[in-house]
Amino acid sequence: MLFWGRWGTPIPYRVPVHVVVGEPLTVTQDPNPSDDAVAAMLGAFIDAMEDLFEQHKAAAGYAGHTLVVL
Repeated sequence: MLFWGRWGTPIPYRVPVHVVVGEPLTVTQDPNPSDDAVAAMLGAFIDAMEDLFEQHKAAAGYAGHTLVVL
């Protein structure tokens, strides 16, 4: 992976960073989770991230944007 910043160096550009913290997800420990259980937890995580983005995107300057999870 190549990256560059200010003056073509690895020093990052100055940009504002917006951090939002949501409610924790409840996860039950299972030493051998099934593929369905992992997929369900991933879906819950992605749903929570989408909800946080929708709630706070205007305050962070992204009112006209849509979150895309690949």
